[in-house]
Amino acid sequence: MLRDYDSLAAAIESSAILHYLNRETDEEGKLIATLDDYEFVRNALWRSFQVSQKQGITETQNEILVTIYDLEKLGNPVLQKDVAERMNKAASYISSELKKPVLKNWVETEKDGKKNYLHVEILPDSIILPTRKQVEKAKPNYSEGTSREVL
Repeated sequence: MLRDYDSLAAAIESSAILHYLNRETDEEGKLIATLDDYEFVRNALWRSFQVSQKQGITETQNEILVTIYDLEKLGNPVLQKDVAERMNKAASYISSELKKPVLKNWVETEKDGKKNYLHVEILPDSIILPTRKQVEKAKPNYSEGTSREVL
């Protein structure tokens, strides 16, 4: 990420310039890059930032991630029991795998009452740049610095 930061920042600035008709400017008339620019660049240049992230993930753990991801694409909230049924495994096995540190980096859990819904944003061997949702969660401070520092 640090190696590619300048390229990423330049691409985001370029996106803001390309989309300047819809952009706000600061007091000095400089364009303000937004998360929309980041998302545009992330989607356009994902291959440039692709790295292997499978280190330490077993085949079964990868299968769990893919199963959650696939079930989510069907449009329904995903529970551990859904993953267990799809993979033909015991729910307790899925639960124990999801507690392992390596999967905690990939699976988000959203609690709704007594139910814990599982969510996988990206799969291993995918783009290493954080998703828009992850950037929004980090709540970056945009109040100071140049556009390169804001990112």
